[in-house]
Amino acid sequence: MAVIKYRKGQWSIIGKSKYIPLGPGGPGLSAATASVDGKTYTGAGVKPLSTVTVYVGGVQAGTAVADANGDWSYTFANAPAKNSVIGWDGIISAPTTIAPTPHPTLGGLNLSGATFTQGAAAGTVIGTFAGKTAGSTLSISPNDGTVAISGDQTKLVVGATASTPGTRSYTVTETDADATNGPKTTTFAITCNIALLNLNTRFVAEGDSITAGSNGPSWLWAFDAASAGRFFMPQGYNQATGGQTAAQMATQVAQITALSPKVVSLLAGTNDLGGTSDTPATIYGNLKTCWKAYIDGGAQHVIIATVMPRNDSVWTALTAARQTDRVTLNNLISGYATDPDLANYKDKLHLVNLESYNPATDSIEGLHPQWLGAIKVGKLFAAVANSLIDQTHTLNGDLYLDATNVLSSKNPALTGTTGTMSGTAQPTGAVATGWSVSENGGMTVVCSKSTLNGAEAQRIVVSGTNSTVQRLVNFSAAVNVTGNIGDSFEACIDFSLAAGHQKIRDIVINHATASTPNSGNQSFNFDGAGAISGTLRSAVTAPLSAAITTITLQALLNFDVGTVGADITWGKPYLRKVPATI
Repeated sequence: MAVIKYRKGQWSIIGKSKYIPLGPGGPGLSAATASVDGKTYTGAGVKPLSTVTVYVGGVQAGTAVADANGDWSYTFANAPAKNSVIGWDGIISAPTTIAPTPHPTLGGLNLSGATFTQGAAAGTVIGTFAGKTAGSTLSISPNDGTVAISGDQTKLVVGATASTPGTRSYTVTETDADATNGPKTTTFAITCNIALLNLNTRFVAEGDSITAGSNGPSWLWAFDAASAGRFFMPQGYNQATGGQTAAQMATQVAQITALSPKVVSLLAGTNDLGGTSDTPATIYGNLKTCWKAYIDGGAQHVIIATVMPRNDSVWTALTAARQTDRVTLNNLISGYATDPDLANYKDKLHLVNLESYNPATDSIEGLHPQWLGAIKVGKLFAAVANSLIDQTHTLNGDLYLDATNVLSSKNPALTGTTGTMSGTAQPTGAVATGWSVSENGGMTVVCSKSTLNGAEAQRIVVSGTNSTVQRLVNFSAAVNVTGNIGDSFEACIDFSLAAGHQKIRDIVINHATASTPNSGNQSFNFDGAGAISGTLRSAVTAPLSAAITTITLQALLNFDVGTVGADITWGKPYLRKVPATI
């Protein structure tokens, strides 16, 4: 006769010297009960506070501790597959349970990332989903191919259809036929970032006298400085002509595209409003003709602009209705993104709003910028341009110590203190080895070594009185070169001008036949402009018609007559032979 006993925490059948374990509950135990979602299994009748071991298909999954009544519960992280054999305490002694069809509750999804770059390869991971229920299926809307669900249903990836920059909403739907709820939707805002341009992207400017600089300084100087010289300016990059209208520019597109620009700026409309009877709609139509033609001709981006406020005598003589046309035109320009005619162009158009231009304080005569206005406008254009180009590199910052620097034999690191000084009034102090500082107006010039942008630099402090207009303080180096027929050169240099300067007419770098915008020929002063810093990059020289053996790089301060003041630091000078293809 067999006897049922409890021994060492187990109920057993003892008979004929045979020990058969039944588990901590004893005979007649019931199979565990599964929850609706198939994750939790509960049982009863085991020894109070005993440990219950749970198995799936004979493989231990975990343990649970029974309560004081002998009831126990175990929850799986994920529901065991349908028809899995769920046992407890060794399966031998306790009844098993066949796992039911899980009925999970779908929760909200999360996504680890929500941005990608325009042009990224199809399949590039945008983000990984979290909160997805095992076995569920994901779908996305709109299902236009711009983004997609990965094949393993765990990630959001870039699709095969090209995306345009901007933020769009996508709804991901999670479906599980056995779920207690659903389908469950979650909406994500996914941003396609613009593909940044590379260093040395070709830039060309089109416009009227405000860009040309024919009636005051061109804003392109401040654009050059504020964009850190990252844009390559081919010979003839400033295509602006004083007095021209948008209608005329629309007939001259080929001159722009012939320079193969990747970025074009266009500031126009002022002369149309002031000197023609063209309606705002007509002027806007001519501007659109230019924008579209530049892009069709190969430009990747066009920087467009509203028409600046003005209060000059030509403008104030016009009727109130005509003056209101400027507002109407600017509304058309500002609304370019919703113009159906620009649906295929709008993502390559980038607006500069010039309403902050104040003709009372920024202009010469109520229209054309003096230096304060030119710097303001140039910085506004540069802010837009900088959003389009990689900001991690600059030409001279990357290469001023490189062998491509023609100045490599002239100490571009600006170390040492054995440079030379000369002038009508002899400068004093220390100049970087291999370089010279000169002045020709009887000004007081004190030179010293400093640092700028993490490198040694040359500081020059100017004071006193300048005897004659357009006298210079020149930081320069002459270098031997092998310049062959057809070669071109360009240069750039970092600078930092402290506030409090007086009577500066221009800040220039030049070499051979090339210079920075405005070329030092201005009759207006920087007074009141405050501290200015950046990188000046020259335009490219005309191809050499004869071989040359020397080039002198000059970093110049051009002064007006009278009491002068300047505290400028120059750094990382770079002069190179322009590559054949750029």
